[in-house]
Amino acid sequence: MAKYLGIILGTIFLLGGIFLVWQWQSEVLFILKGSLPWLFILAGAIALYAGVAELIDTIKFEKEDKKS
Repeated sequence: MAKYLGIILGTIFLLGGIFLVWQWQSEVLFILKGSLPWLFILAGAIALYAGVAELIDTIKFEKEDKKS
């Protein structure tokens, strides 16, 4: 029963969301225009952090490999 309830509610929310996006196109675009630069900044910061962490791990691994 819970599986079917999730599917039914998911379908209702999906269709309701599509309808509301269609009705409020200008407001949705306004919000997206304001939030996309912040999302890009956040994604760039995360990618930079992950890249630096991987580089540090590689340097540590190479130092340990030279000791052995």
